Amino acid sequence: LTRPSAFNNMNMADASMTDANSSSIAADEKSRAKRIKKIDKEERRLIDMRKNTEDEYSRLTNRFERALMEHKLAVEYFEFRSFWFDFLPVTIIGSFVTVIGFFISGNTPEVNDGINQGQTSIEFDPVLTDQSKQIWSIVVGILGVVSTLINSIGKRTNYQSQYDMHRAAVKALEKILLTVEFEWDWFKRTCQSEDPFETAKKVVDNPEQKAEHGHRDVMLSADLKSHQASFKAMQDACCESPVPTRVIQAFTILDQVASGGTGNVVQTDLILYYHKLWKEYSTYQLWPLMSPSIDVRETYKKWQYDSQDRSGDSKKEAETSSRDNAVNGNSTSGGSLDVFSEKTQLLPK
Repeated sequence: LTRPSAFNNMNMADASMTDANSSSIAADEKSRAKRIKKIDKEERRLIDMRKNTEDEYSRLTNRFERALMEHKLAVEYFEFRSFWFDFLPVTIIGSFVTVIGFFISGNTPEVNDGINQGQTSIEFDPVLTDQSKQIWSIVVGILGVVSTLINSIGKRTNYQSQYDMHRAAVKALEKILLTVEFEWDWFKRTCQSEDPFETAKKVVDNPEQKAEHGHRDVMLSADLKSHQASFKAMQDACCESPVPTRVIQAFTILDQVASGGTGNVVQTDLILYYHKLWKEYSTYQLWPLMSPSIDVRETYKKWQYDSQDRSGDSKKEAETSSRDNAVNGNSTSGGSLDVFSEKTQLLPK
């Protein structure tokens, strides 16, 4: 009578242990599933953060690079006008008027004998006299009127101040772009080199890692906002001296054509096209006196065609080199097979 009860107790103990083990396994599975879910969520967040940061840096780099090319062209435009339309004519006319005035007027310098403290005057006759003097006096008056007119136009157009504004904008943009480049390199080294899954595991297992990565995200966001604020302040400083309209139109059309109207374009390609368009302007013979008439759409197609030709030539060279290597390898292997066959023939039968 006692033996069955003992077996029943043992069965009940085994059942309770089984239930405990199963509940423990279920709890472990639940905890594991919860951890995996957290890691997956953190991984998606890191991937989205990196993509958003990369897109934002690419967008800002494109915008800053375009503004830099525009302001460089504006510097060339206003520097040319400031020198040739304002400074040089006024300087030449002023010098010419001074020389003519010396020729048509007499000179009576005073000479001190140094002994009796008496003063004697020596009179010099003017070089030009009579009718020629009257004619040159009229010329001097006309030149004075022209010089005054040029000065008035120069103050109205204010080419020198506009040149100074755009020159300062170029220096500021170069500094901003250098800072953005350093930050981009740091981002690629620290963030893009890390495996998102491994980083997510560290963040989930160690909450301090999350605070560290959160601080990194906040720092990058603050840097981007700082660059945007600096860029806006620089643009506001140049609001009284806008970039020439044809230059802005050319770069705007280039953006539209390169992105296909969608606004999506590779960063490096767009920066390359900005430099190409700047070169089209700078190498034009009459620039900056006159703006070149550039069909941006056709020019962009030409750039693409040239790049495709260069890529095709590089592919052909690669195929030719690989083919030559294959031929050399086959000849080498054929030679080794011939030597092997000769050696087998020399072996004793």
